[in-house]
Amino acid sequence: MPKTCKAYYKNVECHNESGQKTIRKVYIKGKVGHKTVYYYEGGKRKCAKRALTRKEMKKIINREFIPGLFDDCVVKN
Repeated sequence: MPKTCKAYYKNVECHNESGQKTIRKVYIKGKVGHKTVYYYEGGKRKCAKRALTRKEMKKIINREFIPGLFDDCVVKN
């Protein structure tokens, strides 16, 4: 039996708008994937981390754009 190739993907996006820094990360290793948003509130860094669904992982590995991928990670004020 041939060995199967495990999926590996990592991406980091930094965004700075009017002094508010936001960092978005996507990490896939094998069958496990996470999406993370770091944001700053009151001078302290906060983190919102969620697991990726199988559909999202498949689209990311196939290099397809997913609109609203980080919408459930953002804290609404």
